[in-house]
Amino acid sequence: MRKLGKLLLLLLALVLTADAVWQVAHPVFLQGFFTNDDYNLFPADAIEKEYSRLVRKRINFEDSLYIVFGSSDQLVTASTSKIMAYLAAKELDFVVSTKEVLEHYEAGLSMVDLQTLVPELSPYFVYRKQSDGTEKAVALEMGQSRFVQGRHPEKPYYLFIPRNSIRTEAARDFIRWAFQER
Repeated sequence: MRKLGKLLLLLLALVLTADAVWQVAHPVFLQGFFTNDDYNLFPADAIEKEYSRLVRKRINFEDSLYIVFGSSDQLVTASTSKIMAYLAAKELDFVVSTKEVLEHYEAGLSMVDLQTLVPELSPYFVYRKQSDGTEKAVALEMGQSRFVQGRHPEKPYYLFIPRNSIRTEAARDFIRWAFQER
């Protein structure tokens, strides 16, 4: 029995080591979360597969997160915790979500000014007045993106980029692709 336990422990160590080596050899090129997608407009697996085929890099997208502020539901708590952990680790490049989620995070999180990143998409920007009186494009309304266009969901979705994202150029390229004519 002890031999089996040692063998399983050795196997686990090998798997974890192989995973760590693979992670180092294949760094994430882009990390994005799609939350509160009640209409399945943003199927992360399909988008990840299609976009990673184009850029030929490792993409991680997730669409299983759901956020309802004030809720103690386990999924909601786990979703909120995951976003906060990825923000703290500077590993989250963008979030696509509802107006409520955008407003919650913009209240306490510095956002990238999308006007400096994708100025050609200015008709879809959500502007907010900053403390210095200037306006900043904090989010992008996704209604004309390849994911939403023509599907008319009851509520709009917005993309925002946390200021601490270390892969803003990759996020920019993804945004341009998302709004590109097919």
